Amino acid sequence: MLTFFKKNWLKILVLLFVIEVSFFTLWVVKSDPYATIPFLHESSVKKLQEDITTVNDSVRVQLAEAPKTLVEELTATGLYFMLAPKGQNQVQSFVFKNGAFSLPDDNKTEDTFYSFSADGTKAAFFAIPEDRSQAARNWGVQAQLYVAQMDAKNASAFPALSEATMVDDTDVAYKQHPDVSDAGEVVYIGWDKPQAPGVEESNNWTIYLVQDGVSSPIANGFLPKWRTDDEIYFVKNDGIHRLNVRSGKESELVMTSSEILSHSNNRIDISDDGTKLAWTQPDLNTVTVYSIAADGSLTESGSFDSRAYWVSFSPSGNYLAVETTSITATGREQFPEAKIEFFDMATMKKVPELQIDFDLFNQTNMYMTDWVTI
Repeated sequence: MLTFFKKNWLKILVLLFVIEVSFFTLWVVKSDPYATIPFLHESSVKKLQEDITTVNDSVRVQLAEAPKTLVEELTATGLYFMLAPKGQNQVQSFVFKNGAFSLPDDNKTEDTFYSFSADGTKAAFFAIPEDRSQAARNWGVQAQLYVAQMDAKNASAFPALSEATMVDDTDVAYKQHPDVSDAGEVVYIGWDKPQAPGVEESNNWTIYLVQDGVSSPIANGFLPKWRTDDEIYFVKNDGIHRLNVRSGKESELVMTSSEILSHSNNRIDISDDGTKLAWTQPDLNTVTVYSIAADGSLTESGSFDSRAYWVSFSPSGNYLAVETTSITATGREQFPEAKIEFFDMATMKKVPELQIDFDLFNQTNMYMTDWVTI
């Protein structure tokens, strides 16, 4: 045995190193869902397409029974998602339009986090063109921010990269979730801490404003949303804040209703007409809807029980799409039961006839990014 070790000591060391690296990689992927958003392998894309076909078959049956006003709005608009196969953290963009989910055209890119201006004329998204170096797969290093005009020339649900303008190439770690104003300015979140993000306090994220191709940090918080061309709303540890990006004045609007901090699993959305705001607090099993006054203040107009994460108002503001899951903030469930439910904003009641089940997908890397007229 001793002779064997003497002859093969180098091979044994290499093997141990490979095993150690493998375990470390698995730990990083498991503990850090924001680490990278790599290209999907061909087999993964095929599996996604098969799973989406299953979802579409179920949805088409339900649409026949759903309220006419909701069906008409869903089929005339686009509801955007990022989905990953179960057990993987690799994502692909999808849009629900004309009663079914579909993939974007092959832009030879890795494009995700689609978001649209309130007037529907501009789209913002992150992309990694195919010809970018594959040496460093870190999303923040590779991803570039693009803005596209959504007009008759570019009428596709997913704007072609060739018809979009790259507005920022800053080396910011984990940059994601852009939001574009009607004026064409973009805010997004990034990470400037030495440790990798997980379900962290909202204050640990940095909000960046892009002007003339330059990203500048303007606040700490999570998931900024434009209400006007001058004002954004976002989540901090103690609740919902508002920032005037011109004056730099930040004000707290609504404090969290408990001692539970507003983690980055709390999300908000603002209706396209700027009159409503929805805030999810999955740790409290609550979604609260606020009316936004002319001065920007918030007044609670209703709430309902739901372990919701992502929310998105329909373009009319009459409905709210709610991504719910059985997962908790600790993320202990490996394969939670994820679904999209729809709530009528006039009654704050769930539409029982339509529910999109996503239990075939990985909820920890699933994002509902926007609902827009396209």
